[in-house]
Amino acid sequence: MNIVYKYYKKQYKKAIRCLDCLSDEVSEEKIHDFRITLKKIKSVYSLMDRDDLYAEIEPLYKITGKIRDLHVQKILLKDYKLKDIHKEIKKLIKDEMNYWLYFSTQLDSYKEILNTHKIIVKESDINIDSDFILKNLDISVELFEKDPHEVRKIIKENIAYVDILGDVDFNMEKFYMIDYLLGDWHDMYRLKKRVKNRDIEQEKYDLIKFDTNSFLNESIELYKTI
Repeated sequence: MNIVYKYYKKQYKKAIRCLDCLSDEVSEEKIHDFRITLKKIKSVYSLMDRDDLYAEIEPLYKITGKIRDLHVQKILLKDYKLKDIHKEIKKLIKDEMNYWLYFSTQLDSYKEILNTHKIIVKESDINIDSDFILKNLDISVELFEKDPHEVRKIIKENIAYVDILGDVDFNMEKFYMIDYLLGDWHDMYRLKKRVKNRDIEQEKYDLIKFDTNSFLNESIELYKTI
């Protein structure tokens, strides 16, 4: 069986299992697992050059992303223990609950989308070999000249591509460390944006010291060593 198709089938089975679990309980861990699985499915569509297929599962990715962002922001706000920040946390919890409610009402339609894709995408549609995947790996330092959000997406695609290939000569630990650093940058960027747009005293906002550039610079230096 084609390695990409085998990988694709594995991720789809996992995505369906995650949705089944989310039908029974509200789980941040399962939401995170589900998003990671969708990213891996997206990477296959990227290799296939099938943006149309990704467009159909993108709503799943976006709604789970909103839930994940709110969960992380809530943790970060509590960690910084700012005075009078409890009002913002209450708003976060309310927003999070509303997104969870919407997500729960759409579960059946999400499953239908995934099951349809599992049927319509056949092994013959994924005519991709290892050499093609290696050519699509973007491991140049110039990558970091792009918008940081785009860099983060490409890093995640790189990780998925190496995951598909299996036994290749790449230091996955460094890939994951860069992904972690960029993830921290993203979480802090989103929180700063949210807090700045809220009615919170400026001095309270100033207490949140997020040196986002340091995360990006550290990622670049680490990438040079891969």
